[in-house]
Amino acid sequence: MATRDKALLDLIRPEVWNLQLSNFYPNEREFNKPAKKQHKISVITTCMGRADDIKKTFIKNVLDNIEYPRVEFVLLNYSSKDDLDAWAKGSLPKYIEKGVVNYYRTVDDYKYFMLSHSKNIAFKVATGDIINNVDADNFTNKGFAERVNLLANQVDTTKIIFTKSYRRNRGRLGFYKNEFVKTLGGYDENLIDYGYEDPDLFHRANAMGFKAWRFGGEFLTLVDGHRQHNHISNYENRDWMYTQRRNTLLSLLNLTGGYHRANKHRHWGKARLIKNFKEEISI
Repeated sequence: MATRDKALLDLIRPEVWNLQLSNFYPNEREFNKPAKKQHKISVITTCMGRADDIKKTFIKNVLDNIEYPRVEFVLLNYSSKDDLDAWAKGSLPKYIEKGVVNYYRTVDDYKYFMLSHSKNIAFKVATGDIINNVDADNFTNKGFAERVNLLANQVDTTKIIFTKSYRRNRGRLGFYKNEFVKTLGGYDENLIDYGYEDPDLFHRANAMGFKAWRFGGEFLTLVDGHRQHNHISNYENRDWMYTQRRNTLLSLLNLTGGYHRANKHRHWGKARLIKNFKEEISI
């Protein structure tokens, strides 16, 4: 192991930072209230260089949730160099016309994938009350939107993280949009290249008093043959172990310093986009 990697690994051991998740998970035995309110649920996917995964998952995810009356699927083409745009033009118009899908393509040509920036863009353009990230290689499975809405109906508070499970939450987080934007300040755009943008958001929310609500392991399952780092060529720094540890350290420094709201004094999630192949917008 390189000296720099060992130094970073020593610094990010949990016992060094003593991150606490006390009172973070509600008693799930109390999840017994009916869904009296139908929240609009946005399911959000960003993509650079992963058209092959999108072709397997995206339309199936739409069809698995289309019975929920207030669902929106957002697909962001973040300067993908493959055939994602051509596939979208051939496959998505009928769902766009139904108001179930909104497809966005960046106008500016980004050379590298920036996880925090891309997710911030997609989360900001989403129109749902509750916004949920779903990675390109994940199947939501049937009833995901309905399940998220059911969880939202269990309590009056909105300071909630919708997550798959206690540990497997990378790429599987959702929030009320208003709190994602105004309270949390989105994903931290100082975390660049690969790694830790989701745990950072998760722990910042915990520090601000959010509760984590699990939608369960039957949702958000991976495509066959999934490999976590098989698209590392999309990042400027391809040493994913180093960038993940670097981002972890930056996150922990912010957390221990009490900096829980990200992107202060910056225009975050900034982009020019083409919406549904015709309308140019700026955010």
